[in-house]
Amino acid sequence: MQKNIIQDVVPPRRSIRQIVVPGTQAARPSDTAMPQSSAGQINRNRRPMYTTTPPSQRTSHKGIWVVVFLAILFLYLTLAVFFAGAIIRVTPREQQTTINGSFIAKQNPAQFELPFETMTVSAENTMSVPATGEKYLEQKASGRITIYNDYGDSPLRLIKNTRFESPSGLVYRIANSIIVPPQEKVDGVSKPGMIDAEVYADTAGAEYNLESGLFTIPGLKDTPQYSGFYAKTKTPIAGGFDGMTKVLDVTKETEARTKLRTDLSEQLKAQAHNEVPEGFVFFDSAIYLEATSLLNTPTDTDSLVLVGEKVSLHGIIFNEAALATYIARNTIQNFDNGSVHIPDIKKLVVEIATDYIDKLSEADTIRMTITGTPLIVWNFEKEELIKDLVGKPKKEINTVLGKYPGIAKAEVTLRPFWKKSFPRKASKIRIQIDSKEVRIPTEKTKERVDTAEKTPEKPENE
Repeated sequence: MQKNIIQDVVPPRRSIRQIVVPGTQAARPSDTAMPQSSAGQINRNRRPMYTTTPPSQRTSHKGIWVVVFLAILFLYLTLAVFFAGAIIRVTPREQQTTINGSFIAKQNPAQFELPFETMTVSAENTMSVPATGEKYLEQKASGRITIYNDYGDSPLRLIKNTRFESPSGLVYRIANSIIVPPQEKVDGVSKPGMIDAEVYADTAGAEYNLESGLFTIPGLKDTPQYSGFYAKTKTPIAGGFDGMTKVLDVTKETEARTKLRTDLSEQLKAQAHNEVPEGFVFFDSAIYLEATSLLNTPTDTDSLVLVGEKVSLHGIIFNEAALATYIARNTIQNFDNGSVHIPDIKKLVVEIATDYIDKLSEADTIRMTITGTPLIVWNFEKEELIKDLVGKPKKEINTVLGKYPGIAKAEVTLRPFWKKSFPRKASKIRIQIDSKEVRIPTEKTKERVDTAEKTPEKPENE
């Protein structure tokens, strides 16, 4: 029988193991039937249909991300430690008060009295005014002097035209009768009585013009009182003239002198503010302006004359701390005598009593009125507070604040946020002041912010 050759070639059967399910890994080459050669051998050069990622490559990707995460964490921790610190936002004790009354200030005060000091600044200037002609002028010099009684406890009456003599022999007379007050006792020390008076030269002439000087009273010569009564110039003695002078229009001369005095006054106020020592305060409302007309002088132009004025500003200055304490003591009941200040102290209105205003340059005691609604703010030592907080646990903040009666509350910010103690270095601790006068913006941060607040005290003047 003839053999069926076709039946000798058996087609490969496809089993369920050879079917690749979508979304799964391909079967391994060893599990897949490979076509055989005509000789019945397996064709080993045929590549598998699918490949897979080696496990070692997948592991390397995960390692990179772990390293990146650790690097970022290390950088964050390093920066957190580098910028570590503490900010204490302090709110000091404050109390709004009202003052409106009459008070006494002294140059040599006792305890609880208000001290003051005096200051004087002067300036002069000239202005050209057209001349309308010439005339002969005979004019006596005049000015003001201060007469002293350093003789005893009895006053002395001096009649009009009493003579006062300069060391060079020039004679001046007072314009009105006066009574020189007696000596007075101040803290057990005798001080001379004094009074100001207008004087004029005995005769006309420029030789009587005097910037400053001392005077005796010739009428008391050969008496015990002669050495005890004397005088000093309070203002320059000026205006003496004898000869031809240019004539000015009265209205224009008056306008020029008024403008000179106004301009000089404003200039001196600004100068006084600039010359006030640090820690002191000067009030425009507590000054005395003294103006002196200078002698007219000719110019190179025949039609013009220089009109001159000299202005002196006499004022008083107060130590800011002493004034703030004095006001607090007089407006707050049961004031604790703590260290205080008034942030807007220049807003107070201080006015000298009229019977003292012209004696500012030499007065030992003055009466004045003080009005305003100052904010009293208690002080505290910032550096001492920082020292007390160095290395302390945050929970001890209230204990530390108990040593500072000038602090109402404190807000603490620690960096990094997990810190529970203040830095061990004082340079890492910063104090910010928060009050009604100065508001510091709060830092927006996710770090822990804790507030320590003392029991609020009821205003004592309510």
